[in-house]
Amino acid sequence: MGTRGVFTQDLTKDLVEKKVDLVIHSWKDLDLEGHSGTTIVGVLDRADQRDVLLWKKSSLSKNSPSELKIQTSSPRREYNLKKFLNNSLPSRYKNSSLIFLPVRGNIQTRIRKWRNSDSDGLVLAKAALDRLLSEDFLNSNELEYQEIRKFLKKILEESIFQVFPLSLSPSAPAQGAIAAEVRTDDEWALGFVRALSKPEVVSAVEEERNTLKRFGGGCHQKIGVSVLYKSYGKILYQKGLTDSGEILEIEKQFSDTFFPPAESVAKAYPVPGEAVKQKRIPLDSSQGFVLSRDGKEDKVILPEELILKDWLVTRGNAFPNLDPSLRHQGIVWTSGLKTWYQLAERNIWVHGSLDALGEEELPKHSIFGMSLDFVKCTHVGSTEIGSGLARILTYRTQPMEDHPDLSEKTHFFG
Repeated sequence: MGTRGVFTQDLTKDLVEKKVDLVIHSWKDLDLEGHSGTTIVGVLDRADQRDVLLWKKSSLSKNSPSELKIQTSSPRREYNLKKFLNNSLPSRYKNSSLIFLPVRGNIQTRIRKWRNSDSDGLVLAKAALDRLLSEDFLNSNELEYQEIRKFLKKILEESIFQVFPLSLSPSAPAQGAIAAEVRTDDEWALGFVRALSKPEVVSAVEEERNTLKRFGGGCHQKIGVSVLYKSYGKILYQKGLTDSGEILEIEKQFSDTFFPPAESVAKAYPVPGEAVKQKRIPLDSSQGFVLSRDGKEDKVILPEELILKDWLVTRGNAFPNLDPSLRHQGIVWTSGLKTWYQLAERNIWVHGSLDALGEEELPKHSIFGMSLDFVKCTHVGSTEIGSGLARILTYRTQPMEDHPDLSEKTHFFG
């Protein structure tokens, strides 16, 4: 479909003809140009912007298949994921060709089509799954919604997932955001919906949509753009291919705090290649792993207990070394993409990443209805930096050279 708005035109027509007073839209479906006589107002908090891959558990047993079939009708997803999935999927799929196949319909229809096909994966907006699984709304106990949740939970039991990082797979502009459309001359309705507006959400969405508009707009575009507002500033991701053939590879962070620049490179530490080389030595876990919490005494956790936890893995070599007879039951999240790729090379399925944005990006309490209990797999000495997570100490570091004199340095980077 070459343009946005094709799903919403009938609703807007009813609004203009005063058959209804208010229309609620998924903001990403709205025409970039707007409509004469109506006003769009962003409302409520934004849901998770990211895309998610559902993968059939029956496909996990495939070893070096000639091809892997993934369903999505989004040119943006196909373009960006072709590069990312080659690194994010376990190494048993390393030499498999990725085949992207179109699929249309609402979320339930797409899932049914995928389930009944020979395709391995299906890419969806995470916000769509989160909302359909939610019980936090009026009338959530109605039979229709109960049946949808029951269906989705069954599908999730049959599947495994990956949540894609926005740095490598930015979302469609406005993905996860809700907009209200009202008649421009209806002052009462405008006042009502504006009271529900979130300025940061509106600012981010408008910037994303303006970016898409600048490149011509339309669902056919192979462009992902995501704007995030964090406590430390704004983050912008743009990736894709424009109609004119321009490759977009933009990742920027903007801070409201002024940091004076270093007088010279010599005043900064470390510059590339300057960090002290470290030898990483695995700890003996035959008697269990040390579990450390801030402000509490260390204790030992047995491997049989550890496999029931969800793991935040800080480095590739922080992944717990367990007896092969013990199978991890939880999910695996990584601190950054380098660690994700390292684990994938070891044939490990990774579910998602902090994307180097900090522990506050870790899923809280549950994901897709599954309760979470994360521990942080890291090294001896990591307790010097505060964390809200219990730590599992899996290795120690040993400097391979003397530490440099830092007395003349003024700027330090972690």
